[in-house]
Amino acid sequence: MTFRDRSATARAQNALSLLTGDHSIEEVALLVDYRPASAFTAAFRPVTGLTPGQYRRRLAGPMPDGTASEDAADDPRQGLHTAG
Repeated sequence: MTFRDRSATARAQNALSLLTGDHSIEEVALLVDYRPASAFTAAFRPVTGLTPGQYRRRLAGPMPDGTASEDAADDPRQGLHTAG
């Protein structure tokens, strides 16, 4: 694994925890040093297999009406490619 790969993985891991909070995706992008936010999405997806929005929807789980969100899963980190 290259330094760049390790750096991207570390930044994605940090972003995972930030995405569980109240920060917008744009704020998370800035907090993990990606400008613009589209660069964050482009870097996050190869590491996790999801966009930041998809990851956040998985965390949210079922919608208030009881239906599943489009990306809902029992474990929001299921399928993430975050090998350390």
